[in-house]
Amino acid sequence: MVSYVVNQAGVDQARRLVAAGRVDRERPWHELEPSTSDENAFLDANGWDAYGAWHLALREGASAETKERYGFVYGDFAVVSREALVAIAQRAGEWHHQDIEDAAHALLELLDS
Repeated sequence: MVSYVVNQAGVDQARRLVAAGRVDRERPWHELEPSTSDENAFLDANGWDAYGAWHLALREGASAETKERYGFVYGDFAVVSREALVAIAQRAGEWHHQDIEDAAHALLELLDS
């Protein structure tokens, strides 16, 4: 099984975005989830650190500066998606990534407060 650790840069950015009101509470995640071309355009314009900050997890053992390194994207490179956080919490729970599940739940609590 793939092993992930919490990406603190992603959690910190998500907190800042939620605090700034940059959230989407309405649209389904499948409408917001970045496509491969969206990801590539964002990477070309912003680099790996900015790309990584849109993910709640880092895949252990994956090479730096690869898409494989990042998991559990939580937004569309503009806003945090509430539905993405719900999906992350569910999937992380199913895959026994407790720290990722806890991070998603904490962000949901912040978003819903």
